[in-house]
Amino acid sequence: MTRAMVIVVSAIVLLPPRAARADDALAEGGEPPPAEVETTEPSRGPPSGDPPALEARLAELEARLARFEVAAAQEERRAADDAQGAGDGGEPPARFTLGGWVEAYWGWNFNEPRNRVTDLRGFDNQHDSFNLSNLALDARWDVEGVNGHVTLQWGSTPATYYLGETAGPTLGTGIGAQSASMWQFVQQANVGYRVPIGNGLNVLAGLFLSPVGVEGMNVKDNWLYSRSNLFFGFPFYHTGLRVSYPIIDELTVVAWVINGWNTVLDNNDEKTVCLQASWSTDLVSGSLLYMTGVERPDGAPEGRAWRHTIDLNSTFTLTPWLALQGQVTTMIEPNAFGTSGAVAGALAARVTPISWLAFSARGDFFWESVASSAAGSASAIFWPVEWVSSFTLGADLRPIDHVSFRVEYRHDQASGPAYFAGTVVGNGVEFPFVRNATSQDTLTVGVTGWF
Repeated sequence: MTRAMVIVVSAIVLLPPRAARADDALAEGGEPPPAEVETTEPSRGPPSGDPPALEARLAELEARLARFEVAAAQEERRAADDAQGAGDGGEPPARFTLGGWVEAYWGWNFNEPRNRVTDLRGFDNQHDSFNLSNLALDARWDVEGVNGHVTLQWGSTPATYYLGETAGPTLGTGIGAQSASMWQFVQQANVGYRVPIGNGLNVLAGLFLSPVGVEGMNVKDNWLYSRSNLFFGFPFYHTGLRVSYPIIDELTVVAWVINGWNTVLDNNDEKTVCLQASWSTDLVSGSLLYMTGVERPDGAPEGRAWRHTIDLNSTFTLTPWLALQGQVTTMIEPNAFGTSGAVAGALAARVTPISWLAFSARGDFFWESVASSAAGSASAIFWPVEWVSSFTLGADLRPIDHVSFRVEYRHDQASGPAYFAGTVVGNGVEFPFVRNATSQDTLTVGVTGWF
């Protein structure tokens, strides 16, 4: 209800009955009703000749009108908040949502490595073993502009997720050590406020999933159970500040200031900056991103090396049964030994012949160049070899809501020894395992359920 409507309604409600009827008659083009004959019944209003009583009555009416206006303003604000956060169906979103999921799998590596490790795979990395990959609990809230997102996790996935986390020693009284073991149960945790400017400027701080790439952390949201080499190579998470603004419903721009790649505790003096534009329509969704910052730790032989990353990814829904997905990511890093760099790409297709069954195929290639000069060589950023690649076929069966069964075959190929096969030298503790295979073929049977 607008302010004008409130005033009109208030005036009608507060208008004396006789005046209201007279106004109605005049509005209809007729004659005003005859004056009523006064009786001995006392009037409910104050005598017209009593100024103090009239002033008191007027003050009362003004107070009632003020209360109407306050209530109307509150209702308008609530309506505006609901309209701003409404989904595609036009209904306002829930102010608090709770969810969760479980991911489990059994994997077989045809190389039959004695150390039972399917290497460079990310989260499905165990041979001939049932594995509880991840158990996650997810909470989101959005109340009067204050919004946030927390995901807690447990399983073998968090151990890989925080593999590159910076370790911080005890620095003094009351400052404890920090390490991956402290953070690994938190997948993301952020909170902020949507500033009521234009379409809403959302400012968040905390731990975020990385915006790089087309794949996500949840198996249920991915076309295949295993992730591509691009997902495993580039960062999983960032800590810092995120500011987003929806220019229109289909286009959002985002700016980040973060500690860097896969680090809750920063390992150098510089901060990483990221600019991103993401879009979503019925036909296509995607993202274009530029990220730059120093990612090597303080004192690294590569020096103060600024790393520049560009990522472009899109998903095309061509028909209700056919979709395509692609990603191209490049990285360069000038350093003390020259210029390190990488070029990676992935292409996938998904066919859904019936609503509860889908088939997907994906191929990817990831090439890395390591800077080298007479002064020495830089450390590799991604792989122990020059390039890695994979080809994957999979089926996604969803006989009932909130459950997905996966069956997947995958072939990995590398330019040199990057995987394990048969008897493997080393014990993985005092002596690292020695890679002895340039390829591996795997079969994975997985299941995920969620609410």
